[in-house]
Amino acid sequence: MAERQVAESDPYLEKLKKLVPTEVSAAFLAINSLVPLDSDRNFVVEAAAIVLAVVCWFYLRRLQNVTAVRQLIFTSLIAFPVWAMNIMISRFDWLVANSYVPSCILIIVTVIAPLISPATNE
Repeated sequence: MAERQVAESDPYLEKLKKLVPTEVSAAFLAINSLVPLDSDRNFVVEAAAIVLAVVCWFYLRRLQNVTAVRQLIFTSLIAFPVWAMNIMISRFDWLVANSYVPSCILIIVTVIAPLISPATNE
């Protein structure tokens, strides 16, 4: 089994640590911090979030040999985008006005994350 592939036997916190690659998270945090908050270039941060969501899939699949499709889909299409949205809250008025929504979604995703582990290797 791949180092970052979630297994049924993994404890809860271990499952969470294996989901979003730290390298992808660090890249997004760096890009987000490079673009000034008062900039009209927030589209750069949005584009980076989309590109890095795709990178999550390929990073886990090709570099970490994760084969569990549910984990790849969950990480790339749910976990990373929700995490990124919480980082970008202060960039967008519509998110600032409803900042509790992304935070609540992040809590829910964190609670259900361990449930995505495959019963068998897919």
